[in-house]
Amino acid sequence: MNGRRLLRLTLGVFALVFLVGAADIGAAALWTAPALPLAATANVATATVSAGGGSATTFEYKFSAATLPANQSPAIVPFTFQNTGTSPLTFGVAVTTTGTLPATAVSLTYWLGTGAAGVCAASVPGSGTTVGTLASTPSLPGAFSSVAPGTTLTLCAATRLSTSVAQSQGLSLTASFALTGSVGLWTATAGTTPGFTQSVYRIGPPTDLQCANVTILGVGDVARFSWAQVPGATTYTVSRTVSGTTTVITTVAQPSGSTRPQVDIGSLQLGLSTVLSAGSIPITITANETTYGTTSTGVTRNANYSVLLNVTCGT
Repeated sequence: MNGRRLLRLTLGVFALVFLVGAADIGAAALWTAPALPLAATANVATATVSAGGGSATTFEYKFSAATLPANQSPAIVPFTFQNTGTSPLTFGVAVTTTGTLPATAVSLTYWLGTGAAGVCAASVPGSGTTVGTLASTPSLPGAFSSVAPGTTLTLCAATRLSTSVAQSQGLSLTASFALTGSVGLWTATAGTTPGFTQSVYRIGPPTDLQCANVTILGVGDVARFSWAQVPGATTYTVSRTVSGTTTVITTVAQPSGSTRPQVDIGSLQLGLSTVLSAGSIPITITANETTYGTTSTGVTRNANYSVLLNVTCGT
């Protein structure tokens, strides 16, 4: 019997089974990847990775400004590993991320699941965990260093935002996990899973921005801006931008009922006293909320002015 045939009998075939779900968001989408042969000898071993469940592959961080990051509800994801070969295997997980949210801003905690395979508790246990970030992943629990043939283990992973929502508002990242199994000098990689997207809440911007030309006795011609209420907003910031410098004009409170918020923009609001020629100044309106401490992106429309300091709606 030659060395290669002996190695085949020793290593056998193993598979990695990867099951993803999130406790706060339901089960995960059905993910599969084809079998990948070892680079050295295709017949020695192959690795496959699959995931089954529902449709949730995203999670939004949304906790109040008064909540410490460590006290937020985490996204908990179970990974189920199974050794179907004939030799003990060492399992590993490598994480890659893309997006605007820094991987260092998301903590990652691992622990060994107990009970039914593919099921993790709804909270992180007080002991038996390893902690890192999506940028510097923690080591796997000791049980994964030598997984006996026929054994199935569940790795529980919890992610938390390590900043406040206000600090990281509107940012997101997608994390993908590459699964490996090794014995001796041989390592098989089971490909990379489809991404698990994590985003940070940010209030939406004002919509349906309208403008009407209005004449006010004792003031003159002004441009009256109004917009639809943004759900959850407490105030709106109105600002102007001149020569690259942005100045806050006023803050408008969220009106009661379904009344549209509005603001009148005249020469005083534009910061004009005398002008030699007509022109326009962009007016930007953003929504603010206090529960999570976020501010929306802005919506902008110009206010036109004349040499007589009359202000009208622009484009």
